[in-house]
Amino acid sequence: VYIQDGSALQAHTRSSLSELRPQVLLVQPLLHNDTVEGVLELSALQPLTEASLELLSHLGRALAANLGTVRTQVRMGQLFREAQEKTEQLLAQEEEMRQNLEELEATQEEMRRVQDRILFQQRQFQNLADSVPGAIFQLLMRKGGDISYPYISSGAKAIYGYTPEEIMAMPELTYSVFT
Repeated sequence: VYIQDGSALQAHTRSSLSELRPQVLLVQPLLHNDTVEGVLELSALQPLTEASLELLSHLGRALAANLGTVRTQVRMGQLFREAQEKTEQLLAQEEEMRQNLEELEATQEEMRRVQDRILFQQRQFQNLADSVPGAIFQLLMRKGGDISYPYISSGAKAIYGYTPEEIMAMPELTYSVFT
């Protein structure tokens, strides 16, 4: 928009020394890639020449391009900061997962040691039970008189004539001893 009739303008230009009424008003959109980046408003005390208008048009395009670049750089800066925050969050999560993995590995190692101790103790007990004369057994008697053997040592074969596995499968094989 270019208005050359100063009487239609209500604007005044003030400075510390004077107050002037412009004769010309130029309002020019600052376009870059079909995007309005801003508006240039210029008032003058005398009409602008064709060369001045052409110069302002070129300056407006350059200014619009610079504003577009600044807007893009600001957005890129925001995206960069967001990416840095996400990276920091991922690094923190990675560290937490690494610590959890180390704890899990330590727990698994402790479980292996406990399992090894239990197996060692079971072998020691089995060796002791096999070396004892007679038999070592655990007898479980339920209401009603049913019996079972959760454990019976290898010495049971010498007493009952059956292997511990056979006796555990058929506890009634030992009834004759208890009756």
